[in-house]
Amino acid sequence: GYAFGSIMTRDANARRRFCITAGMSMIAAFLIFGGVTALRAPTSTDAPPALFRMLSQSKYPPSALFLCMTLGPVIALMPVIERARGMVANVFATFGRVPLFYYLLHIPLIHASALVVRLIRDGAIHPEHFATAPFVNVPPEYRWSLGLLYLVFVVDVCILYWPCRWFAVYRSEHRQSWVRFI
Repeated sequence: GYAFGSIMTRDANARRRFCITAGMSMIAAFLIFGGVTALRAPTSTDAPPALFRMLSQSKYPPSALFLCMTLGPVIALMPVIERARGMVANVFATFGRVPLFYYLLHIPLIHASALVVRLIRDGAIHPEHFATAPFVNVPPEYRWSLGLLYLVFVVDVCILYWPCRWFAVYRSEHRQSWVRFI
C-alpha cells in the first residue's frame, strides 16, 4: 500500500497510464492463470463450476491470484476514482488521508463488534472463538448471515469515519514526524 504512494505522486498522465496498464495486466493474469488452474484441477462430481473454483482464492494468507482479482480492478479504476467529486468522494478521501490510522483502529473495533453481536445473539461471548483471528472453524450455529456481516461492516465504517476525520484534520495542522507516519 505505501509503496503505491510513489506511483500516486507521478505526473497525472504517467500515473493514469501506469494504473490502467498495471490493473488490466493483473486482471488478465487472474483470468489466465486462475482459469487454467480451475480447469486443470482434479474435481469430483459435486465440485462447483469452474468459474466458482476460479473465484475461490485464498485470502488468508493472500494468494497472488487473490491479490490480482481484488487489486487489479481497483488499480485499473484509479484514474476514474481520483476524478470523483461530491460527498461520497469526500468520505473516501477522508479515509484515504489516514490509511494507517484507519487500519490500526479497525481491528479492535471489528473484534469489539463481534463480541457485541455474539452477546446480543447468544447471550454469551464464547471467548474461545476470539483466541485467534480469523477464526476459520466457526461452527454452523455461530456463523453470521451475509446481511448481518454487511450491517456490522457498514456500522463499523460509519463509526470509524469520525475518528478518521478528526485525525485527518489534526494531521493537516500538526507536522510532528509521528503524525506524518500514521
